[in-house]
Amino acid sequence: MSCSSCGHTNLNEGPFCESCGALLTRVCASCGTELAASARFCPSCGQQVGDAVSAAAETMGALPAESADTIPAAPETIEGERKQVTVMFVDIVGSMDLAEALDSERWRGLLDRFFALASDSVHSVGGTIDKFTGDGMMALFGAPISYEDHARRA
Repeated sequence: MSCSSCGHTNLNEGPFCESCGALLTRVCASCGTELAASARFCPSCGQQVGDAVSAAAETMGALPAESADTIPAAPETIEGERKQVTVMFVDIVGSMDLAEALDSERWRGLLDRFFALASDSVHSVGGTIDKFTGDGMMALFGAPISYEDHARRA
């Protein structure tokens, strides 16, 4: 399946892009039915697809909403900045065995719940989600918003 975000051709059948971590499938925001890439309306409830999102995507913005206004607008020229940050990687241990044991809907539901909980945890202490990688994610603490205690937050 080709990723609509980065164009990468994914060889696996997972719900996330192997290259950028973007969600590859959409579900109806109203009833949870998985939607085809070309769908304009949900085949189960008739809701317009423009309103369709992943259950996890609703909670997975790169920054928590309250932090968005603390980042200055992009300057006219690109300027470098050096700072120390803490990078945290998280993934589900034994995920391949678990994915084989569950049907695809239950596995996707588990991943959605995992990403929602992990994202909420990172955002609650001022971290930033950098990317989602299969069954894991990468988060930054101390960038783009600096914190003296970034390592403790992570």
